[in-house]
Amino acid sequence: MFKHGLQIGLLLFGMFFGAGNLIFPPSLGFISGGMFAPAILGFLLSGIGMPVIALIIGTFNPGGFAYV
Repeated sequence: MFKHGLQIGLLLFGMFFGAGNLIFPPSLGFISGGMFAPAILGFLLSGIGMPVIALIIGTFNPGGFAYV
């Protein structure tokens, strides 16, 4: 039980707080200049939206993707 919880915790940490989500946003803001709003919207959709969708799908399919 502890091993399963640790694995889930590490996977969630990697999805939401990986190096891309810590290093990319400041450089994105610096490079985007006047196009900050579309740049941050795209980052929010890809950096936060996709992991949340993956969590929702994983919640509704707790058995995984094994089609046996």
